[in-house]
Amino acid sequence: MIKSKLSIWGIMFIVMNLFYCFVLVYFIYESISAYLTNVVPGNTETIYAFRIQLILIVILCAAFIVMGLNSLIRYSSIATIDKNAKTIIFRNLITQRKKNYKFSDFDGYLDTEASKPHNRSIEYKVIYFIKNEKAKEIISGYYNSNCTDLKIALSSMKYLGFEKNFSKLARRSFFHKTLV
Repeated sequence: MIKSKLSIWGIMFIVMNLFYCFVLVYFIYESISAYLTNVVPGNTETIYAFRIQLILIVILCAAFIVMGLNSLIRYSSIATIDKNAKTIIFRNLITQRKKNYKFSDFDGYLDTEASKPHNRSIEYKVIYFIKNEKAKEIISGYYNSNCTDLKIALSSMKYLGFEKNFSKLARRSFFHKTLV
């Protein structure tokens, strides 16, 4: 049985991402408060312009929050692979939700390499578990330091190949589109 190990960069990214989400929620709150306290009755031009700005700020901040939380929920999992029982247990670090799978629950897996945002010369592995041509679960080497060991433990699962274009996979999995 092999369990994924958190990397220091993954922990820092989780903390930073959660912090930014809270800051954006606070920014939305402050923007709405400023709007409600600074509205001058009768001055329709100011009200209209301020309302447009407020709507744009709320939409933009909400989009960043959704993308950030989606990234955290989708990628920050601890995987435990039992190659003898042919099972995988995923435990999400944010929601603490556990999902148990058999190897046969997936059509197979594919992998790719991505580069770290702060240093493009450092690459890490990403493993996509495929069901019905879509990514059902993802193990990211950004969060887990032993992705190579995890891949070795998957030797009895069908390997669907290596994909060179990480950004294509990331976009398609974000929108739950087919990968294979």
